[in-house]
Amino acid sequence: MRIAFLYSFILGSNLDPTASNYDPRSELSYDPRPACDRIREVLRTENENSKRQLFNQIREDLARKNVKVKIDKLKDLLQKFLKRDRIWEKQSVPLQIGVKRGILERSQDIIIEEKRFFKLVWERNGKNASSILRSRNVM
Repeated sequence: MRIAFLYSFILGSNLDPTASNYDPRSELSYDPRPACDRIREVLRTENENSKRQLFNQIREDLARKNVKVKIDKLKDLLQKFLKRDRIWEKQSVPLQIGVKRGILERSQDIIIEEKRFFKLVWERNGKNASSILRSRNVM
């Protein structure tokens, strides 16, 4: 029952994937709510015959709408997407980082000779450095 509901929900549009002018993006305009409401109404009834007819109709609709072709196209799309080297294109984004002056080493000798920009209290214990971070001097 779940599978039939899922197929009719996701793949139930009336677009023909074998048509020459078929555009998969047009599937996004499909509104499955009316079909789902109709399915829900029939399933809430006690009439087993109407439920059987509903499932037969769903099966026929899926065959008529070339769902197998839609599934194959979706599978190909997902495979191509997963095989791509990069999911997103490279992009340069300007980045600015604010640093409180209290955590920076002020001695040029230490910065040059030891190649250390942060005070040792910060490196040894970040909790003790919290008092330094509260200083209002911002670089």
